[in-house]
Amino acid sequence: MTDAVAGITRKTRFVDLPVNIQQFIESIEQQKQVQLQIGNSIMADETEQELKAVARTVQRLGQELQVVRMTLGGDRERVEEANAQVNFAVKHAEKAASLVAHATDNGSWGLSRLTPQQVANRRKALLALQRPGENTVDADIEALAASASDGGAAVDDYEVVRRIQFASVDYDVTNDYYWAWLSRVESSARVMAERLDQLERFVATSSDEAARPSPRAVSDIVQYQNDSFLAIAGKVAALDDDVRRLRKKLGIKESS
Repeated sequence: MTDAVAGITRKTRFVDLPVNIQQFIESIEQQKQVQLQIGNSIMADETEQELKAVARTVQRLGQELQVVRMTLGGDRERVEEANAQVNFAVKHAEKAASLVAHATDNGSWGLSRLTPQQVANRRKALLALQRPGENTVDADIEALAASASDGGAAVDDYEVVRRIQFASVDYDVTNDYYWAWLSRVESSARVMAERLDQLERFVATSSDEAARPSPRAVSDIVQYQNDSFLAIAGKVAALDDDVRRLRKKLGIKESS
């Protein structure tokens, strides 16, 4: 082979090379092509596996973020629900306390049962009592004034109950409380139905996203393919360098 190589110059054509040299160069080219195919296959397989792993990670993170969002939303709604319950109880407790205070106060109870004319006469009687020099007060006015002075007297418990029952004809505290409570239960049921509907849509969307790549996944695929092409180009350049070194070692001159 040394003698055959000695006669090869830069201008020597491939067909003019000795058969053994031609076969040697062809084997190098075949090896290069095999290496390219192997590298291509390996990179494609690795890229596919990495893309699947990225897709699974992205999907898992998306589901976890959605769970966190739903959890925080549920916590906020529970706080709002508790606040509404407290306000609801305080509101009706104040109404009940006001009714009890009204029933145990003779003055307040007496005024609530008077007509506007009777209230005016009562005020007139109180003003007349504050002027002892005037003797124009008749018996009816004195009676009204006397009734106005017993507001601080204690009221019998049975009388308080009777007054509360009587006042409940116009305003039923218990009935109003439970009607308001029923409205809140219906509102909570609607909110729960909306949450279930949102959960069903989320599950359906997650199933669709698992079968269809997202824009981010497509972008990742393009990026991985670009990296694969660059890696293959690097391997081709390395093989070309190997061929050049082998030619130099064998003393084969490159044709111009």
